[in-house]
Amino acid sequence: MTADHTQARLQRIEDHLRTLQERVSVLSAVDDGPARERIRQTFAENPQMVIIYRGVQRGMTQKATAAALKSRGLPGAHQSVVSGALSELEEKQFVKKVPEGGYVPRDGWADFGLEKALKKALKAKNIDDLS
Repeated sequence: MTADHTQARLQRIEDHLRTLQERVSVLSAVDDGPARERIRQTFAENPQMVIIYRGVQRGMTQKATAAALKSRGLPGAHQSVVSGALSELEEKQFVKKVPEGGYVPRDGWADFGLEKALKKALKAKNIDDLS
């Protein structure tokens, strides 16, 4: 490939990414209400789910996450319960399974106030967040 061809290709890619970014921005503004409601329904009254999600954010194993639930006196301090909750979080698109077998958080939820909702849910129940 020539330098001119490569430069033109890079410009097309940049234009495409810019268009995608603008489209996602518009979609997030339009879907703001349902996204915030999904966050609220999943986490607001459920500090157990918050701790499980925090475990994913911190790359913890299911066993370590169950131990974190137990240390906070929360129900479901068993690996099988954590596994089921992770499946629910995956179904609701908060996490995704990676080829290595674990889970990672899905990007994009921060724009809808996920972090604030997580902190608020733990504070409302006086539950310590994961360090």
